[in-house]
Amino acid sequence: EISANRFITDDALLYVAECLPHVKHLRFRQCSKITHKGIMAILQSCTELVTFLVQECSSIGRGMDPRVDDSVLAVEDNAVQASSLIMLNLNMCQHLNDRCLWLIS
Repeated sequence: EISANRFITDDALLYVAECLPHVKHLRFRQCSKITHKGIMAILQSCTELVTFLVQECSSIGRGMDPRVDDSVLAVEDNAVQASSLIMLNLNMCQHLNDRCLWLIS
C-alpha cells in the first residue's frame, strides 16, 4: 500500500507494471499525481492482479473529455490483460468519468 504520497506519479506505476508483472494486490490511496495512464499500465501488464484499490486519487480523469466517442472506441491496442482481477476499486476519484472508465475497462 502507498498512501498520501504526492510524489508518486504514473512513472512509478509504469515501473511497478514493468518490474512486478506477477503482483497480486496493489493499493494506492491519496496519490494525487496518478492518472488513468498509470492505472492502464498496471492493468495491462500485471496479468495476475487480483485486487487493485485506487482510492482518493484526484488526478484520475482530470481534464479528460468525459464522452465516449469514435476516437475512444478506436483504441483497441490498449486492451486490459488483468483477467484474474476480482476487485477494482476507484473510490472517491473525483474526476473519474465515462471515458476514463471505458479506457481502463
